[in-house]
Amino acid sequence: MEISPDEKPLARKGSLKGVLGGNGFTTFQTCTQGSPSKDQEVKVVACNTPHMAEAVPAGVVSLGKSTDPAPSKEQMNAIANEKCTKAVHDYLGSTKRTDVFPAWRNPGSQAWSEGWTNAVCYAEANKAFSGTLLGIRDNPLPN
Repeated sequence: MEISPDEKPLARKGSLKGVLGGNGFTTFQTCTQGSPSKDQEVKVVACNTPHMAEAVPAGVVSLGKSTDPAPSKEQMNAIANEKCTKAVHDYLGSTKRTDVFPAWRNPGSQAWSEGWTNAVCYAEANKAFSGTLLGIRDNPLPN
């Protein structure tokens, strides 16, 4: 589902086939004004505005089936940590950064019961930035 910056569903006409290929991901990428790893709630913002984190491709991690009991927070974190760390390092093109790190959002119990059983991986910076972290390697954060 596509969502607006105010997190409301958007209607879309036509096929979505191939929409995320090539540079398409950046059109629908989610960025957050706050910290996905620390804040209870985060505001979704356009990725061309100042933000703290950006969702990464290959960064949706299945944590189980909605028909199964929800894993504990520790179990969710263990699953997400492994997969999100790799996804973020691939996205950045670096494993050495200390100012950008893997982060994720796990579903709560209400979300799990509604079928949201995935963690979403983010590349989170220690300060707000504009631009993208895609392929940044060990270069300075974009202004």
